[in-house]
Amino acid sequence: MAIEPEKWWFTFGVDHPVRSKCYVVLEGCWSDARACMIRFYGNKWSHQYESAEAAGVERYSLRELTSPGMYELLSLIRKLPLRPSSVEAFLIVASSLVIGGELTIDDWTYVTRLIAFRIEKQRKEHIDVSRN
Repeated sequence: MAIEPEKWWFTFGVDHPVRSKCYVVLEGCWSDARACMIRFYGNKWSHQYESAEAAGVERYSLRELTSPGMYELLSLIRKLPLRPSSVEAFLIVASSLVIGGELTIDDWTYVTRLIAFRIEKQRKEHIDVSRN
């Protein structure tokens, strides 16, 4: 009888570049899953859980990061200068990851919505500053 690998849910902290809205699922024993998480994402994550429920996946509407490529894109979005040339270059890189099969269409949609959210937030902040 083969032993089934355990699944572990990893979350990111509030101050992390991908914020607290994402999680990663890895399989293996506790220490192997943890070592894999460190290899892909470094020490910049929050907690390791035994279940989706314990990680708060439904309760906090968390989104699964399906690849380190998506993690990198989310990290870059937070630092992305919101100039047309920067956004265009970023979207070209993201679209090449979709074409190459490293990101799904759902990932693409999520990334573009995050950029739109940042642009809208910056626009509102600019309007608020100009009113004062």
